[in-house]
Amino acid sequence: MEVPHLDHALNSPTNPCEEVIKNLSLEAVQLCDRDGNKSQESGIAEMEELPVPHNIKISNIISDSFKISWEMDSKSKDRITHYFIDLNKKENKNSNQFKHKDVLTKLVTKAVPLPMTVHGHWVLSPRTEYTVAEQTASKQVVGDYVVSEWSEIIEFCTAGYSKVHLTQLLEKAEVIAGRMLKFSVFYRN
Repeated sequence: MEVPHLDHALNSPTNPCEEVIKNLSLEAVQLCDRDGNKSQESGIAEMEELPVPHNIKISNIISDSFKISWEMDSKSKDRITHYFIDLNKKENKNSNQFKHKDVLTKLVTKAVPLPMTVHGHWVLSPRTEYTVAEQTASKQVVGDYVVSEWSEIIEFCTAGYSKVHLTQLLEKAEVIAGRMLKFSVFYRN
């Protein structure tokens, strides 16, 4: 059984859609609101480019947090609503395969005054090398984002555990060990 083809209908001079598509241009497009009322502006408005972060500085690095700041050109700075931070663990072929899974991490934050602190043991591991890049963004009415280019990539290494942190981990381990059943409960001679 042969499937019928509709090619003749699309190429036919009587097809009304073909004529509309040929005459369509961006200048003819009018912006309308939800009620169908034509916008005061005709055509499509061009967005100004957002400033790209540069001169990135990372400070106050500890095992599970760091402070980050950067400079931006003042143009369109008032339109920035969010920052995107791309944080990645550097490749280490000799890494322990049983540690936390390496996951690419994109952090989104509202545009807060800089420097900002990135904190979280679920994101950062002690004594680990990372790369970080930033992007500025402006949230649009429909929920999409207009974004800048990515900044240059910066490398840094987190610190080891502090003595206070090690003491907290030891206390937690001792509490857990106190609740565990004795080894003899599981194995009988």
